[in-house]
Formats: sequence, C-alpha cells, structure tokens
Amino acid sequence: MFKGEANWRKISVKGGLTYAWDDRSTYVQNPPYFEGMGKKQQPIEDIVDARILACSSTRSRPTTSRPPDRSRRKVRPATICATIRCVEGLQPVRHAARNHQVMMRGTFANIRIKNQMVPGVEGGVTVHYPSKQRMSMYDAAMKYKAEKVPLVVFANKEYGTGSSRDWAAKGSTLLGIRAVITQSFERIHRSNLIGMGVVPLVFEEGTSWQTLGSRATRPSPSAACTEI
Repeated sequence: MFKGEANWRKISVKGGLTYAWDDRSTYVQNPPYFEGMGKKQQPIEDIVDARILACSSTRSRPTTSRPPDRSRRKVRPATICATIRCVEGLQPVRHAARNHQVMMRGTFANIRIKNQMVPGVEGGVTVHYPSKQRMSMYDAAMKYKAEKVPLVVFANKEYGTGSSRDWAAKGSTLLGIRAVITQSFERIHRSNLIGMGVVPLVFEEGTSWQTLGSRATRPSPSAACTEI
C-alpha cells in the first residue's frame, strides 16, 4: 500500500528539494502569479490609458465568459495551444485539468458572448485599438500586454455567475485586465477578482455603460464601448 503497485514503482524520477517545472508539459506548469513580487508591498497605482477588451450588454454572464466545462465545441486559442504541444482533440471539458497557458486562452472564449464592440458577432472576439483589427480576445490581450496597455471590461448585471469561478478571476489577471466595471457582481466572483488584484467597480444605481454612452451622444452602442 505504501510503495505503490509495480507500474508506479517503475516510473523513473529525479530527487530534489523543489519540483522541476517542465515547460513542455500540457498539464503542470509553474503559474506566473508571483513573478516580480517582492518582499515589500508595492503602492497601488492608478489605471491610466486603459483600453476596453469587452463590453457586454447581456445579463448574468457566466464566470466572466470562461467556456463551460461541459461544452462540446472547441475553443480555438486553447486548442491551438494544446496542439502545439502535440495534444490532439483537446475539448473544453478538459480545460479545468490543464495549466494556465490553456486556461487563459479559454477565458472570454465562451461561444455565447456578445461583445458589443463587435456587433452581430458571437464568441470571444474583440477589436484591438488603435489598429482596429478584429481578433480573438486572447490575441488582443496579448497584443495589449506587449504594448504595456492595461485593460478594463464593461458589463451589465450579475457579472461572474456560473461555475469555475477561480479560473475566471485568474484568467482575467493573466490577460492583463485591471478592472471590471459593471452594474452588479456575483458575490464569489467579485471576491476572487479582488484576490487576484482586479478592481471590481459598480456603476451608480440607474446608470450603465449604455447610459454613459447615450449622454456622450455616441452614434451607436459599439462606439460607446470603444470611446468611454
């Protein structure tokens, strides 16, 4: 019982005081949450010159729109990531068992998202500014990160409702989202956002990104999203 069965004992391992992270692994990788974290707490900084990654007008967006674990449809960025590492046929049902590289590609990749920055399109698609290129939210987030541009998300009510809540907040952080601005939050997801360093902000009662856009005389909801 304590030694394990024969096949388990045949596995060759190298001893050591710490785990030897393998960058080629599609399951266990060293998560980057503590990179650059010093012993002293850094002062809180303002969020300056941020861009909007997503602007949702729907109610009760599940888990910041991370793909449902039981979805049968593939999520392209996550599938590409796994295929690079020679894992064929990765389905979203396996996302929760994967590492942060796959999970951050699955964040905002829900096939039911209706991002008002891309009217008439469903799925994890957005527009990068100022290039105005349409691309997946993951690709746009990585482009913004390379440009050192912080991101925010606008939404309506009950933001974060759903399962897999911890990865919804982790994925948001890894994508470079600094704040989520909405009319209301699902309680646990709001706490998880705070834990991951994402600021959860709530509009004043009776206001939303739509009303702000209309007061600013934007020509369309999508324009309001890009200009607020």
